[in-house]
Amino acid sequence: MAGSCSAFDPRYWGECASILARADPAFEPIVLWNSNEAEGCLLSVMLGPSFETRNETDMNVDPRDRHTILAHYYRAMVGRADIWRMRMDATTNWAIGATAAVISFAFGNASTPHFVVYIAVLLTLSFLFLEARRLTFYHLWQHRVLLLEKGLIRSAVAVDSGDGAADFDLETALGEHLGRTVPSMPISKAVARRLRRIYLYLFGVQLLAWVLKLSSQGPAIDSFAELVSRADVGGIPGEVFFGASCLGYLGAIVFALRFGGINREKNQLTD
Repeated sequence: MAGSCSAFDPRYWGECASILARADPAFEPIVLWNSNEAEGCLLSVMLGPSFETRNETDMNVDPRDRHTILAHYYRAMVGRADIWRMRMDATTNWAIGATAAVISFAFGNASTPHFVVYIAVLLTLSFLFLEARRLTFYHLWQHRVLLLEKGLIRSAVAVDSGDGAADFDLETALGEHLGRTVPSMPISKAVARRLRRIYLYLFGVQLLAWVLKLSSQGPAIDSFAELVSRADVGGIPGEVFFGASCLGYLGAIVFALRFGGINREKNQLTD
């Protein structure tokens, strides 16, 4: 089975396959494991026969088996979320490393032009969009983890049912996610989130390093206008390039604050 399992870790799902095989003699794990229908069949066992899978499989499974599958499913979702969390951390490390390397190169030689710092800006922009895409997938799997925690774990440890956990319909909430691998978070919101968390600080460091590089080129500056005049790149006047750089950074701040916040008053499952 290890060779036919790509989306599900066989360490977690081996026991689930045996349970499904006992529940339905016609169950073919190799066929189901290569499609999203596997998840639908697994959840039909978890949540009961009322859940309709795409192939309309009706399985009668002991309630103890349902709890076992739910436990494995929760572990699998946590594992998926952790993987995408580590991928996001790796992209952040790349952006920090690229920024440090380019700034070190720019200040290592006095003759290096000031616009070399913008190599770090371009690299950081590419890492930002890559990390934003990874955040959308992390949000997809983490959302399922939160659904299971609210629908199962919270209900299991609740002293009484007055906290609203009993009113949460896990079958309906989780059923909407079965077979879905397309992230629900818009890429614009993901970009704003990552800007607010880390990338605004990186861009701020790069902007400060660029200004310091401008001030260190040539003789000492006597005024701010002289500093701005040194920012020319090719045929672009220094005033235009300097103003565009500052406006771009201010625009990123506004975008991150406007679209990258988390509404604490909303449910975390829908934020």
